[in-house]
Amino acid sequence: MSTTQTGWTDDKATEFPNWDDVNTEAPPPLAPGHYYATIVKAEPRPTGKGDPAISLTLRVTQAHGEAPDSLSRTMYDNLTLTMAAAFRIKQLVQSVGNGVTPPPSSRLADVEDFCASLTGQGVWLRSKLDTYTPKPSAADPEPQPKTNAKVDRYLTDEQVIESVNRGAGAGEVADDSRPKRRRG
Repeated sequence: MSTTQTGWTDDKATEFPNWDDVNTEAPPPLAPGHYYATIVKAEPRPTGKGDPAISLTLRVTQAHGEAPDSLSRTMYDNLTLTMAAAFRIKQLVQSVGNGVTPPPSSRLADVEDFCASLTGQGVWLRSKLDTYTPKPSAADPEPQPKTNAKVDRYLTDEQVIESVNRGAGAGEVADDSRPKRRRG
């Protein structure tokens, strides 16, 4: 007799690949660039200091200039709800468009409403690489530096084109075509 658990369904069973062909290393981080992503999860979550923040899970599906759904990667971002970091919330709201407005305050109910309005929305983002050295632990007393892709900023369609064209002088090909935006 089987018990049902969230995430475990027999009707959506996945056939696993030949395990001998599976690499034990995670895929490399996304290269710095412009990507289209869908916000799959947005939730209030305090920072380590206790400041109000929003935790985002983004499904990256397209690099600028590539076909839609040519990627399937996950990125995470945390947006602190403080005056010093308010510009990140404004970037996100402008990128999303669709009538989404910033929360009027950092009250939990306002932030929960804002998070609900973000979920399912598409955004353009510019990624950057962030290298850090984890804290030593008993299991790894001398950890090696690690590199992750992080959200550098959120961009509107027009900002993506401008940013790509500015980079054309650095070996990139200018692309005046409109980014292919899919609204959720």
